[in-house]
Amino acid sequence: AVPDEIEFATKWRISLMLLDAALAEGFPRWPVLADAGYGEYYEFREELRARKLQYGVGINGSLVFWTPGQQPTPPSSRKLRGTKGRPPSRWKSNEMPASALEIAKGLAYRNVLWRHGTKGPQRSMFAAIRVRHAHKHTRGTAPGPEEWLLSEWPSGEKEPTRLWLCSLPETASLRELVRFVKRR
Repeated sequence: AVPDEIEFATKWRISLMLLDAALAEGFPRWPVLADAGYGEYYEFREELRARKLQYGVGINGSLVFWTPGQQPTPPSSRKLRGTKGRPPSRWKSNEMPASALEIAKGLAYRNVLWRHGTKGPQRSMFAAIRVRHAHKHTRGTAPGPEEWLLSEWPSGEKEPTRLWLCSLPETASLRELVRFVKRR
C-alpha cells in the first residue's frame, strides 16, 4: 500500500536528499561518515564532493584504483591529421588498476591509537595511500580525484579487514585519518 507519488530511491540517494534538507535548514557542514553500503558508490562520493562535504566512507575491497605513478594517459587534445571525426576522448593505460584490497595488502602498516575507551586503549594496525578511483576505466573515463585509501589490518588477521576512502587533505597524518573515520 505504498502511495503512487512515492518513487523508489536507493538509500544513498535518500541520504543525499536528507543532507540537502539539513543544509537548506542551516545545519553545519559536518563531515559525512558512512559504511560501505554508501561508500562503495562512486556517485555518492561524487555528490558529496559536489556539495563540498568532507567524507570518510567504508568501501569493499573489490573497488579499483590507480595508485601514484600508475595513472592512465589523458586523451590527446588534437585530432590526428588526415582523420575524420572528433579528437580522441578516452584515457589510455597499458596497466590495469588494482583493487583496494590488493593495494592494501602491499602497504606498510603502523600501530595507531585512536582513543581510550572503557575497555582501554583502542588501537590497531593502519596504513594509507593516496589513490584515484578507476570507475569505468574500461570505457576510457578519467580517473577520479585524489583521495586517501585507509586500511586496517588487525594483528592476527590474514588480510586487511576494513577499508575506507577519505577526502581529508593530502597533509593529513595517518593518526588524523584513523581518528576521523573511527568517529563513526
